[in-house]
Amino acid sequence: MKNRTKVPYFLDSEKTPLVEQLLEIVRDDRAYIKELEQEISRLKKLPSKPRIVPNKTPNKDKNGSGAGKRPGSSKEQKTKNLPIHETHIIKLDDKPSDASFKGYRPYTIQEIVIKAVNHLFQCERWQLSDGTYIQALLPEPYRNQHFGPTLRAYILHQHYHQGVTQCLLHKQLQEWGIKISKGQLNNLLIGNKESYHEEKKSILETGLFVSSYLQVDDTGARHQGKNGFCTYIGNEFFAYFESTESKSRLNFLTCLMGDIKGYYLDEIALSYLKKKKSFPRKLIALLSVLQIHSRYFTSKEQLISWIEKFGIKAPKEIRLCIEAGLYSQFYRFRLKKDFLLLTDEAGQFRLPYIKHALCWLHIERKIKELVPFTDEQALKIEEKRNAFWHLYNQLSEYKTRPAPENKILIRKQFINFCEPVDNYVLLNDVLSRIRRWEERLLLVLDYPFIPLHNNTSERDIREFVRRRKISGGTRHDEGRKCRDTFASLKKTCQKVQIRFWDYLIDRSYKGEKIKPLTNYIHARIIEKKYNVKLSTSTY
Repeated sequence: MKNRTKVPYFLDSEKTPLVEQLLEIVRDDRAYIKELEQEISRLKKLPSKPRIVPNKTPNKDKNGSGAGKRPGSSKEQKTKNLPIHETHIIKLDDKPSDASFKGYRPYTIQEIVIKAVNHLFQCERWQLSDGTYIQALLPEPYRNQHFGPTLRAYILHQHYHQGVTQCLLHKQLQEWGIKISKGQLNNLLIGNKESYHEEKKSILETGLFVSSYLQVDDTGARHQGKNGFCTYIGNEFFAYFESTESKSRLNFLTCLMGDIKGYYLDEIALSYLKKKKSFPRKLIALLSVLQIHSRYFTSKEQLISWIEKFGIKAPKEIRLCIEAGLYSQFYRFRLKKDFLLLTDEAGQFRLPYIKHALCWLHIERKIKELVPFTDEQALKIEEKRNAFWHLYNQLSEYKTRPAPENKILIRKQFINFCEPVDNYVLLNDVLSRIRRWEERLLLVLDYPFIPLHNNTSERDIREFVRRRKISGGTRHDEGRKCRDTFASLKKTCQKVQIRFWDYLIDRSYKGEKIKPLTNYIHARIIEKKYNVKLSTSTY
């Protein structure tokens, strides 16, 4: 904001009643301007002024020493258990003749060596009596490759973890003496990655099977110069990303199904259609009369051609029939007894017969986004926000120590929070909407393990936001597929406490030190459920 001119200083003898009145007007105007600046900053989502806590010196005891160590000083020394690769003896020049040797004083320095190393493998060849040849095989990590496993892992790590673009990565490798073309670099990034894609699919299978709840979200992900979307499915134990052209409910069901294909039109599909208010009743009656029990279709085209025979040709009706057939498959193969979803209030994630929890932080934003026009309205917004956070803290305490007697108290507090206020229609509209979401917001009372917010998905999906800002989007279908795969593997490694670099090195060398990530997902869930620590040998 522009710096304003300071008010000149007046002597007491110069402060006439008129001057006093003008100074009071200036003070009121500047206070009002400051409030407007704060409101503009909030609406523009500008960074607020940081709250810097003063550094307090610890009180000294009677002996004059500090009462305690500074924060962080009690940590273990970084170089205590550091492996030493090289030891150098530093001689002392010009030492006095009467000096006696007292050993060495260690000084540890961490360093990294970056250099190109070219290997030449001389493979023996032998000719048999029939004229044919046999040849010694290369070690497995080097077969059908002209670049070593460490270099391949480094390229994947730089691009998919560090966000380095292909252009910059190519220049870096050339400066280091690596002879590689842009086409070869692109092939190392997206070619022959079937094993990684399969591991990503197994992550979704395991995550859906063992998880008590799922968090879902989506964000923009451009592909081939067109706007697309990436759907996130995961929780604190795994992460799965899938990029598509839309973010509809049909797309969400497709992502949940993974590799399971096919469509069923049966009683489950009919019950799904009956949940849709906009679906024509006469069409439901037609499908019911046809007695389509366990009618299975292997593809979407086969389903469309079958329903078109009965006069169902409207695009919306066809889409709903496809949704119903896919939902029936989901109900058969994926849906568990207590299938819980935690999302924002986006409509594409709403599925019948699924308990759906809402993110409390997204709800608070509805109140925060209101713009007051009077001081009275601003006060009412502040009171409701304070009541909201008080209720949020009550739920946080309930999650740590669930008590049945506290359920009724929290529900009463929620109802009191949603009570309308006087002379503020916009705030009452928001409170009315929150009141309608009571069942989904207070689902945590019956399932305390559900998080109150969707921050996990927000943090995980920020990976795509960052990549979108750096490189815009992908151009090749395999590039988009690899982007989703390595983002899923990277985030899952972080959740199961595996360094992504170690994972890439192990997979590049065809090693067995790091087991399939599904083993670690199972182990982390067992550790949290039973409050135990499993050894790596049990994975």
